[in-house]
Amino acid sequence: MVRAAHLLQDRNVTVEAAAEMAGYRSAANFATAFRRQFGVPPSQRPVIDNSAV
Repeated sequence: MVRAAHLLQDRNVTVEAAAEMAGYRSAANFATAFRRQFGVPPSQRPVIDNSAV
């Protein structure tokens, strides 16, 4: 999921593409899991602190 969050920081990567690269078949399932882990939907493209990974 952290890899997907890093991918989303590139504005050229869609949520759907990040979901697929993270192994999700459904963007909706990816969005739910992403929100649970990061507290925001993937469309908000959070800034990931590399020191916390």
